[in-house]
Amino acid sequence: MKKALIVSLLLLAWVPGRCQFFRNVDDWLMRRQARQVYDTTYIYRPQTRWLVRTKSFFFGENITLIAGGGEAGANGYGFRIGNGFNYKQTIGGGYRNLAFDVGFMPFGKRSSADFSIKVYGNRIGVKAEGALCYGFSGRATALGHSYDVKPGDVVAMYGMVNAYYAFNGGRFSMPAAMTQSYFQRRSAGSLLAVVSVRAMPVTVLDEAIREMQMERAFCALAGAGLGYGYNWVPSRHWLVHACLNETVGIWNAAAMSIQGYEKEFRRESPIFVTAGSFALLYYYRKWYFGMYADFDNMLFLGEDKLSMIMGRTKSSANLTVGIRF
Repeated sequence: MKKALIVSLLLLAWVPGRCQFFRNVDDWLMRRQARQVYDTTYIYRPQTRWLVRTKSFFFGENITLIAGGGEAGANGYGFRIGNGFNYKQTIGGGYRNLAFDVGFMPFGKRSSADFSIKVYGNRIGVKAEGALCYGFSGRATALGHSYDVKPGDVVAMYGMVNAYYAFNGGRFSMPAAMTQSYFQRRSAGSLLAVVSVRAMPVTVLDEAIREMQMERAFCALAGAGLGYGYNWVPSRHWLVHACLNETVGIWNAAAMSIQGYEKEFRRESPIFVTAGSFALLYYYRKWYFGMYADFDNMLFLGEDKLSMIMGRTKSSANLTVGIRF
């Protein structure tokens, strides 16, 4: 009885303390949510407590690698491969400024293992991605002969970190279009400064395709560039977003291996990264409905535009529905 009484007293003392801890956390989140450090005639942070949302992602990726000829003809080697159409569904929710999603693929085979971290702010945003892609298929060409590339024959790895700074971040909100965590009340645009660090190695695994004697290739860059984004608000129910930016690899490196011969390219030609996004959102009472699409293209051209061409294009679109209350 004494032990039971002691345990009961400890539980009674623990529960109020635990409740006070959660109240303190909730008060801290509420204060941060209530902060409106931007021009509220243009940007407004929602003050609701709960968020429930779902997103449908449609995405695909393509890689081009050509050496020794602009079209990998009679004197060239190369391939054009892609992972086709992919679909992913997520269901998520949030509390005040915190949000999370859980995703799954209802059908089809996974063609990559990847991760993505995105933090979008009105002035500064950062995106980090990494992927191991093994589901590519397409056609390879070597000295005029053509080969089929099946999933698993070619493996690519990819890693990048991108960041932007919006010069007019006090009135232009990138997260209003990208994550719906803000409302864009009036039309505004902004010049963007962008930086990017990324690398992509590609390796041919299948022995039959290695008859074309291209074994691996690699390119990497650290660059900076400029862009422009604009949010158009024709009425309180609609938001139309468009953004385009260009990055040039200030430092870049590329290498390839053909017939056991390694060729390196450094600073002979820059690597260009072109990225853009488009969004269309409709707000109705506590609901929002949206469509979002973006693309990212990296292109490396060798010193004479024939010695090596290496490119990667990733495009995606998503449909989203959410409610705040």
